[in-house]
Amino acid sequence: MTSVTTNTTVVHKPIFPGLAAGFARMYRAMVASSQGARGLAHARKLDALTDEQLAAKGLRRDQIVRHSFQHLMHL
Repeated sequence: MTSVTTNTTVVHKPIFPGLAAGFARMYRAMVASSQGARGLAHARKLDALTDEQLAAKGLRRDQIVRHSFQHLMHL
């Protein structure tokens, strides 16, 4: 009886080297865009309020943008 053992090392090389990186960049751009759209909608909602309503929320009109986009600016 004969026994044969074969040891093979398989190296997986990416078919398209930059493809995964491209998809990652596109995903990050889509996420940033959706977060920006959410912040813009929030800013528009606050901008529609009167100064008295903003004051009740503890905001001034000049703070709307910072407040609406603070989750993106890490403030």
